[in-house]
Amino acid sequence: MQLCRAYRDVFLSLLAPQLIMNVWDEVPQEYIAIIKDQLGALEDKTERHNNLEQIVGRRWMPKPLWAVRNYDHDGIEAWEKLSGIPSSHSRITPYCIYIHVPFCRARCGYCDCYAFPLSKNEQRHIQQYTDALVQEIEMWGSQELLKERIISTVHFGGGTPLMLGISNLDRIVNALKHNFCFSSKTELAFETTSSMLTEEILASFNQLGFSRIHIGVQSLQEDVRKKIGRRESPKTVLEKIRCAVRFGWIVSTDVIIGLPGYRNPGILDDLDSLMENGVEGFSIYELVQSPRNRLFFDQFHLTQQPILDKFIMFQTAFQHLLKHGFENCLYNHLSKHRDKNLYFTSPSRHEDLLGIGTIADGYFGNFQYRHSTYLAYLKSISEKNPGFEGGLVRSAAEDVYRQLEVEIRSGKPDPLVFVANIGYEKSMDLFAKWIRLKMICVDPSGDSCTLTPNGAWFIGKLLSDAAENIDTTTFIY
Repeated sequence: MQLCRAYRDVFLSLLAPQLIMNVWDEVPQEYIAIIKDQLGALEDKTERHNNLEQIVGRRWMPKPLWAVRNYDHDGIEAWEKLSGIPSSHSRITPYCIYIHVPFCRARCGYCDCYAFPLSKNEQRHIQQYTDALVQEIEMWGSQELLKERIISTVHFGGGTPLMLGISNLDRIVNALKHNFCFSSKTELAFETTSSMLTEEILASFNQLGFSRIHIGVQSLQEDVRKKIGRRESPKTVLEKIRCAVRFGWIVSTDVIIGLPGYRNPGILDDLDSLMENGVEGFSIYELVQSPRNRLFFDQFHLTQQPILDKFIMFQTAFQHLLKHGFENCLYNHLSKHRDKNLYFTSPSRHEDLLGIGTIADGYFGNFQYRHSTYLAYLKSISEKNPGFEGGLVRSAAEDVYRQLEVEIRSGKPDPLVFVANIGYEKSMDLFAKWIRLKMICVDPSGDSCTLTPNGAWFIGKLLSDAAENIDTTTFIY
């Protein structure tokens, strides 16, 4: 009772009483105590006034390395460096491929991805970009020893890869199979909106060897779908999901916290419907403002949403999936059954990444590269170059951070990896702090740790904590 009164006093001092009443009224009774326990761990007992709205608002995501420091090499130099790197790795070590397709039928207002709709000269752009992708694939395929390493997964993202059309995607997949080493276990996956998905497309992709699909459902609530520009009915969306399941595909989708009007019980109802229709993986994340979706935020006044409100909805969705047997596959991706989320979990398997296409990132060992934006990429490819913007070599300190980052993002950080990189005392202090804040929990077996919903929400904070414990003055974060 004392803890409940403390929360009541804090909440009433921060937000409108009616709002807070609505937030907690939307949370199923079975989750309330768990979420309040997670919240309670975050309170700073040394502060006279605990402002939970500010506390849960202290989260961020670190920028990628290329965004915080200069490249070591320009695009042409990076390709020259890379020409020998892939062959220096073990021939038996698998790696994965990511291909970026920047086109979409219509740009969604909330979207933060590097993508744009095609209107004028659509087919010319599609054909030109397909030609460029195939040309880059052939450039990479010229490295003989790279061709001997098995591909674990090929992931097409965007944008909407289906914008290329079946014949062009068939051409790209055949180029990949001709130039690289596929096995019977190589997973082909792609992202799409449900509106472009048909049974014929699924059948064609099935023949090409695809077996995983991430469908951008966003919401099954009619009013929310209208606000975010989704035209298909929830019934049609679920029919398409069932069709993919009938083909034997792994289906995943996302839960975006902060979409206009998207609240409980609608979020939980959607999770139930999607689970019932065969979805095996869910990525849960908060809608974040950026220059690409700022107008959408302004239109629906999304910056005025209380952070605590979103935190509670995030926690509720997370707890609901845990209750139904889903487990952390990544810090914000919960899955069960067959969904291994191979592309996003590849760093945990120490796999290299071959990124292909505009703005795609890739890395081999400690060498990272990034492709140019669309027009610069096409120009570079036309000049028989691979379209790189630049490349860099991670320093020793950046390599240490990379190892710790991979552990944290995996959702199951291994204390021994921390001990090996930053020492026993720092590691134990970090894990003790994270356990106290309920960012991680020790599994019942005592052999491993798992990120909690708190840890998933504060992933940037965990990464910052790790960076601060790397022993160097030259580390850039």
